Amino acid sequence: MQDHLTMEAIAHELHTSRSSVSRLLRQARANGLVDIQIRSPLNATSRLDYTSEILRRFGDAFGAHIEQFPVQTFFDDPATKRAFWRERGVTRLLEMQARINVALFGLGSPFSKVPSHVYARGYLEDEDFTALSAAGVVGVVGD
Repeated sequence: MQDHLTMEAIAHELHTSRSSVSRLLRQARANGLVDIQIRSPLNATSRLDYTSEILRRFGDAFGAHIEQFPVQTFFDDPATKRAFWRERGVTRLLEMQARINVALFGLGSPFSKVPSHVYARGYLEDEDFTALSAAGVVGVVGD
């Protein structure tokens, strides 16, 4: 059954017992008819899809145009940043940035079970965390 129904809901739909559904699913798995997979919410693709959906809904709710920039924005070498900023896709976004009224930028959370790349890769120093805390930064819009 599609739509992620519980065994109880499937039993109700098939006019049978939950134990019968369990037995049928066990047989179907044994015969290769059913493949049950667990996909971690920590999977990068799932997280990106989830974040994209949240942003899309935000845009729909507020009549906003959403433009994601899912790339590294912290650089150790200023020359690397300047080179990156010359890329066609990036220049398009920078030109768009000059015309926008509101921009939302997420840094993630250092306290999350799955910290954002900004925190996990050590882009920020202790004084950066202090400044973010003092500014009242508490969460993430997209990561």
